[in-house]
Amino acid sequence: MANDATTSRLLLPLVASGTVATANSVQTLWQGGRGYFAAESSSWGGGSVKLQWRTPNGTYIDIDATNLNFTANGVYGFEAPPGELKAAVTGSPTALYAWAFGTRIS
Repeated sequence: MANDATTSRLLLPLVASGTVATANSVQTLWQGGRGYFAAESSSWGGGSVKLQWRTPNGTYIDIDATNLNFTANGVYGFEAPPGELKAAVTGSPTALYAWAFGTRIS
């Protein structure tokens, strides 16, 4: 997990240049609390990306399916319990990047 010490923000890169972070990787572990989901692509081409949380039963569920399912560059706030976050991509957006970031919880 990346941490910007000057702003005390936790940054989770979930998609980098179209490559989705591996499930259960350190990069996908969310400490819980409020944050922001951001995504950008040079061309969405009808594709989308949404933020999901893994339940204790192992199922991925959408976090705010209405506001956190991007089909264009955007950022939106969310709140999630501790656990694994995942960016679920559909279609083929070009050069897609997506992050979850929020206040560090100590």
